[in-house]
Amino acid sequence: MGELRIPENSPIVNRQVVDINLPGGTLVVLVDRDDESLVPDGKTVPKPGDSLLLLSDKDALEKACGIIEISAAKVQDTGKESDSP
Repeated sequence: MGELRIPENSPIVNRQVVDINLPGGTLVVLVDRDDESLVPDGKTVPKPGDSLLLLSDKDALEKACGIIEISAAKVQDTGKESDSP
């Protein structure tokens, strides 16, 4: 599980979650935006500055960082590991 902030130039900005090709077993479980927490669905659209809480294993999280175009070093580890496939 990891939390990451969406940069302004990320290719996922203004695309619905359902249209983002995240690795298998990766789930966006929470979006923090403007001091508000949202439970996302497939129609949720990430905006620059949003923080996404992702549930995935370590390898999938690293792949998701590549898709979002942020360094894995910028991901805040929540200290919990997922056994998701």
